[in-house]
Amino acid sequence: MVGRAFYNTRDVLATCPGPYTEAEALAANCWPAPEVAENVNTDELGDLGLSASEEAAIVAYLGTLSDGYQH
Repeated sequence: MVGRAFYNTRDVLATCPGPYTEAEALAANCWPAPEVAENVNTDELGDLGLSASEEAAIVAYLGTLSDGYQH
């Protein structure tokens, strides 16, 4: 859940005031500052405007994809 929420809300939520884990940050309604700001994609990610059901639908779809690898 954390990953998909991050890509959808990174630029919408505030920056956390201290070192948080991703789960703690999500619970606090903030995201940690990037380790390397120059690497942040601000053109395509961060404020997707997806609802929780839209996020879940994308995750469900991605779960159907397979390259055939068996682990």
